[in-house]
Amino acid sequence: MRASYILVFLLVFVFSSQGVFAQDFTEEEVAADEAAAKEAGEVVEPIEEEEGELVEEGVEQAVDENALSANDIVVNKEEEEEDEEDEGFFLNVGFGIKGGLNGSVVNGVTEGDSFTSEGSQYEIPQGPDIYPSFGLGATVGGFLEVRAWDFIGLEVGFYQSWDNAAGFEDKNAAGSGQTVGRVDHKQCTSAFHIPALIKLSLDGDLVRPTFGLGAEFVKQNTSTLEYSSDNFSVIDREVGYEFQNILYKIEPTSYVNIVASIALEFDFDPIRVPIELRANINPTFESALDPRVTATGTPNNNLELVYDGVFQAQFALLLGVAYDFDL
Repeated sequence: MRASYILVFLLVFVFSSQGVFAQDFTEEEVAADEAAAKEAGEVVEPIEEEEGELVEEGVEQAVDENALSANDIVVNKEEEEEDEEDEGFFLNVGFGIKGGLNGSVVNGVTEGDSFTSEGSQYEIPQGPDIYPSFGLGATVGGFLEVRAWDFIGLEVGFYQSWDNAAGFEDKNAAGSGQTVGRVDHKQCTSAFHIPALIKLSLDGDLVRPTFGLGAEFVKQNTSTLEYSSDNFSVIDREVGYEFQNILYKIEPTSYVNIVASIALEFDFDPIRVPIELRANINPTFESALDPRVTATGTPNNNLELVYDGVFQAQFALLLGVAYDFDL
């Protein structure tokens, strides 16, 4: 029994000695390598220090990454909160001026059309003398626009316009049908326009397309209708009636148009510059003579025709500037 204990002790001693010797031998080899390297002029850095530095750098990098992740989380939360605020209801208000070129169009009355006066129907030979007309003028005014979500809005305005429309007709001799002269007429009107449009605005960084549809109240203030010819006397004689005795008069009137618009808006926040094309259509306009004139007398007895001066359609090319602010 004592011999077995001695044997176990010897085995433990032998193995322990081998581990120590191996460690000592390894350290001796490392020392020898370092001495040889120094003699050769090489720089030797301790392995333990490099490993320590690497560990420290790894810890610092992990800390920095954790800090960046935390900052990213804070930034993302702030952006999400801003996005939630942006998705809420908000209003934008803009006011400014617009002005530009406008055009007016009116359809003529078919030759031979009749009118009613004192309960009877009458016709004018080679008349009535309301010709297809077109002309250019000008318009200027102010507007106010309110938008929700920077997408849908309402625009109202107040404009002054100076409208012109001119036309002509060649007159033929009653017997031969030969042209004996030309009669020109021109309408000049000033009017107030009060439009109200529903507006849609599309997204865009610098340029934004917009579309509008609505109605416009028109109140004419002054209106004139002038006829001219270099050959009235021949026309009166050859056509068969005293043309100058039944020339139309005109009176200002009021009516309502349907309005459509398309525009490009250049956004220099808070300044906005719209370039707009606007079209107005009179839905109650009639081409027949009777609804467009008020007649008194007869062709042979002090006939007087008063034309209403309503334009069939108008358009405008507008340039504006507006200042926007949020509510």
